[in-house]
Amino acid sequence: MTGRTHEHGRTGLWATALCAVLLTACSGTDPQPVPATPTTGASSTPSPTPSPRPTSVELTDTYFAQGQCAAPVSDRDARVGGVTTYRVASCTDALAVATVTRRSPTVVVTVESATTEPGCEDTTDLTIDLAANLVRATGAQGTDGAMTAYACLRTLREPHPGDPGNGGGFKIIKGDCVYAATGDPGGRTVAETRCDGTGAHRPEYRIRELVELIAPRSTAGGGSCSDTGGTVLTLPRYSRYGKGLPKLACGVPL
Repeated sequence: MTGRTHEHGRTGLWATALCAVLLTACSGTDPQPVPATPTTGASSTPSPTPSPRPTSVELTDTYFAQGQCAAPVSDRDARVGGVTTYRVASCTDALAVATVTRRSPTVVVTVESATTEPGCEDTTDLTIDLAANLVRATGAQGTDGAMTAYACLRTLREPHPGDPGNGGGFKIIKGDCVYAATGDPGGRTVAETRCDGTGAHRPEYRIRELVELIAPRSTAGGGSCSDTGGTVLTLPRYSRYGKGLPKLACGVPL
């Protein structure tokens, strides 16, 4: 009797389970999904939205005014020598590298202003395109009203790259040394290097005189240095930013 009772109980359980399955299938209702278990350690905090890049920034005459000093935007730039962006700094700042000796007025970019050489002194060590520098420093897309200006600077410590023979500065001047630049079939276009031979290129000529006449490249071959006893050389464009036509110089072979 006991065995039959157990069998009857098992039969009842099977019947109940079967009814439950049939009821679910016939109802047309999809089974509810089981909620996913949150992943341990996953952050639910949304990523911060980056700040929008400013469209433009204002360039005024107070930015790198005469007498202000410049420092690279980071000490790493100062260490590796890859300085391309500067900030206005106190002249007592440990990272300050140069002081502004002359600054051009802030003007609207025109054909004339885009082709005019900055009025820096011959021994200027460094020039800064202030519009480009400000855009890089702020991350803006441009300056308000498409303004432009340049700053001429002298380094705070010696040696001064712009001094004659030191292999740098704003432009090539009398007393500088040069070497024949690559890519010139005639070998008369030159680039600056140190006169003491410690630069990347061996000096080949020392500049004895400059020809102040601004002339196209085609005129360079017709020049003469008979009065000074040198070789006619074509200097690179006056500005580090490519403004102005080449000038001629008389170079003495070394």
